[in-house]
Amino acid sequence: MNMQGGFSEQAVCMAAPESALFFCVFWKDCPHFPKACRPDDTVFHLEGQEDADRLLGRFLPACRRNGSQDAQKSLDSQECEKAQEAENPASDAGPGRHPGGPVRILFQPLPEEVHIERRLETGKIRSVFVRGESGESAPRMDFEWVRKLRLECARTNVDFSFLSTGEQFVKDGKLYHIPIRIQEEQAKKADMDFRASEDPLYRLSQSDFRRKFHLDSKDMEYIDKKGMDVIRDHAADFVLKRLASAEIPNDGRQTPFRGHPVFKAQHASACCCRGCMQAWHGIPKGRALTKEEQSFAVDLMMEWIRRQMEEKKSKR
Repeated sequence: MNMQGGFSEQAVCMAAPESALFFCVFWKDCPHFPKACRPDDTVFHLEGQEDADRLLGRFLPACRRNGSQDAQKSLDSQECEKAQEAENPASDAGPGRHPGGPVRILFQPLPEEVHIERRLETGKIRSVFVRGESGESAPRMDFEWVRKLRLECARTNVDFSFLSTGEQFVKDGKLYHIPIRIQEEQAKKADMDFRASEDPLYRLSQSDFRRKFHLDSKDMEYIDKKGMDVIRDHAADFVLKRLASAEIPNDGRQTPFRGHPVFKAQHASACCCRGCMQAWHGIPKGRALTKEEQSFAVDLMMEWIRRQMEEKKSKR
């Protein structure tokens, strides 16, 4: 793969032993890489599914975030407290960092439909960028490929940026020849960017403990039967009765691990006890929750449930 434009003297490039492909770049100030990249980032520059399978498969082995149902059943009433002690949500050296820095992926060009969701689920990839190319030999890029890759990023809470359309851009089966001066503008108008870092559930998804929780078929049947409005009422009732008081004698143990889909949502969103709410959301213990804080907890739990329902249904 030819890296366009060259690199500054500070940039360090590493070549894969079995080929001349550059597999990562410790980016410094190369103008062809996204502005969001920082000097210590590790950027994989890929051109399609074959690159993704070979290079990401080698350096980022797939490992699903969600634990198995059996593993979840084995959790005891003490694990929430243990996880609370082990977790450090403010740490800079958590999941999502490669030895060379945060891992980012740049597809330039995107000449085909690619699927990297299994790699995204590892939690080690911080962001994905897509940029088209110009020139007589520039490959076509289909908007549908961009949309599907963006969906995979949204499902796994990974930042996604659509930087430019490239010269040959296909949308709804029609080929457009887009001048280079408006390629970035047209990509921006597509409104494909996704910012997981602005989402509290993204930060929570980096925790080994939090990502063990997922809805099973019985949970989904229960939600479909009752409806989301009723589930929201249940969530609000749990928050009011088990979390809202200033003093909770059994704090850290008041939320079961199973028995209701909201219980799983509480653990996944760190709204299971006041200790977790203080550690993850900055809501102090020792005082009653305000109405706004109660609403925040309910909204966060319901958003987790909604995403779980969408993800499960899309895989049926």
